[in-house]
This record gives sequence, structure tokens and C-alpha cells, in this order.
Amino acid sequence: MGHRPQEQRIRRDGEAEENPLAAAESRNRSDNLSLTADRIEFIMDAPRLLKNIFEKEEHHRQLIAYEIPLGLGLLGVVLSAGSLRLDIIMTRQAETGLWYAFAQPLGFVVFLIASFAEAARLPFDLPEAEQELVGGYHTEYAGVKLLLFLVSEFLHMVTAAFLIVIMFLGGWHFWGITGSTQEVTWFGAFLRFGILSTKIFAVILFFMVVRWSWPRFRFDQLMNLAWKVMLPLGLLNLVVVATIEEFRPALESTLGTGLTTPLTIGGPWLIFFGGWVCAGLLTPSATDNRPIHTRSSFTEKQGLKNTSMKKQSSDLVEIQHETV
Repeated sequence: MGHRPQEQRIRRDGEAEENPLAAAESRNRSDNLSLTADRIEFIMDAPRLLKNIFEKEEHHRQLIAYEIPLGLGLLGVVLSAGSLRLDIIMTRQAETGLWYAFAQPLGFVVFLIASFAEAARLPFDLPEAEQELVGGYHTEYAGVKLLLFLVSEFLHMVTAAFLIVIMFLGGWHFWGITGSTQEVTWFGAFLRFGILSTKIFAVILFFMVVRWSWPRFRFDQLMNLAWKVMLPLGLLNLVVVATIEEFRPALESTLGTGLTTPLTIGGPWLIFFGGWVCAGLLTPSATDNRPIHTRSSFTEKQGLKNTSMKKQSSDLVEIQHETV
């Protein structure tokens, strides 16, 4: 086993000398780990200059709430592939011929919905509902500053499409066309690049179609969906994938590969349908996009108002009798 390079070396005079290679490796490792944290800090600092305090709170709560399901959706892929490297994840899908979107449908849907929420696009664009809100960065910023906000939404959408294709849709792999080996000719390399680009454009088109056709959530539905639906389903997917990967060798030695593969594919699909049915039954407010009717409370208020008006009129009549 290789050892980690020491970040400091001891000089002959006893003073510590920094190892530049180890220091660079440490910085790169810390930069990779703090990528999400830096993005959260940027998004939380950007609206701080805005005058709308409600927009700031919505930015913070929505971003933090959906970061957790986003990470849980990726953890299942990492467990199955056994690596964090994107090229290895694509190679694993190409070797087995089974994309993780079909092997882990629950994790795929959780990651997809969380990507929409993180990009703040319809139906999750509550912090900046440009169709009906006259506020936020649409009116408080102009020029290049407004351009940076608008471009960041599309850059996030493109980045999310890259991750969705690489993590769940096989990356450059397509059955019967690209193969699964690492050794490839120039024609095969261009073919793989074309397939990867086509998948990314298809996911971006799906983002746009959802924006054109899906109605906006209420903010209470947004939070209920994150904490009561997405988080439990993400944890459920992680537990199921960890259990399958833990007992896969024992199942293959006992049942054989022919029975183990359908079992490891059918189990997550059963969990997928069962999880969403339970989520819809247990948290109807998170899945129902109809407005909340408060007819009973309105009727009670009207009754109290009528009662008070009748009492005031009777008091006036008594006062008039007394004066007469």
C-alpha cells in the first residue's frame, strides 16, 4: 500500500520544510471537498445585498434543503461503482451494460428532482419567480451583474445535465455501438463524444420542457418535498444499494449470476414504486399542487363579524332608547 506524502520535511537544522507536491495535493483535495460548500456560500452571499429579506430566506432554505438529497442520490452510484472517478463510473456501466438509471431508479429520480431545485428552475423558481414578482435580482441588478445571475442558471443546468448523463445514463456508452473497452480508435472516440453530447442535449431539452409545462410549487410544498419525501427516499435508496452490494458476492456464489442479476435489478424497482406510493399517501400536501382552501375558517370569521355587527347595532338601539 502506498503512503501519503508528508506535507513537511525536517531540515538538518531542525526546522520544518514544506513539501510542495504534498501541499499541492492537499490543496487540491480540500478544493474538491469544499466545492459544494463554496457554491452554497456564494449563493447565500449574493442575495445579501438585495433588499427583499424574504428572497434571502427562500434562497438559503431551498438550497440547503436539496443539497442533502442531491448527495444521497450520488452516494448510491459511488457505492456501486466503487470509485469517485467519473471515467471509472462510465466504464462500470459500459462493462455491465446496465446504466445506473435502471439499476437505481429511486436514486436517479431523487437526483434529478434535486438538480431542478438546485438550479432554481420551474417548478422550483420560488426565490426569483420572474413571471409575477417585481423584485429580486431581476430589478435590483442590471448590466453585467444581472447577466451573471441569468447565465449561472443555465450553467447550472448544463452542469447538472453532464452529471446526470455520466452518473446515471451511461456517459459515452450505448448498446451495440460504442463497446465497453478502454482501447478505442479515433472513429470510436468521436462516436463516443457524439453520443455523450447527444445525451447531454437531450437532458437539457428535458429541463426546458419541464419549465414550459409544469406549474410552480407553493413554498410549503417545496419544503415538504425536500424534508418529508426526498430525504427519506434518498436514505432508502442508499440503504438498498448498500445492502445489495454487501450481499452480492454471497448471492452469486449461492444462486449464480443468472438469478442474482434479475434479483438485484427487480428489488430496487419494487422499492422505487413502493417508496413513491407511500410518499404520496403519507405526505399528500407535498405532492398535491392544488391551492389550499380555507372556506371553514373564512365562514367562522364572517360569522364572528356578523355577530359583532349585530351586537353593535343592538347597543346603538339601546342608547337611542335611553336618550329618548
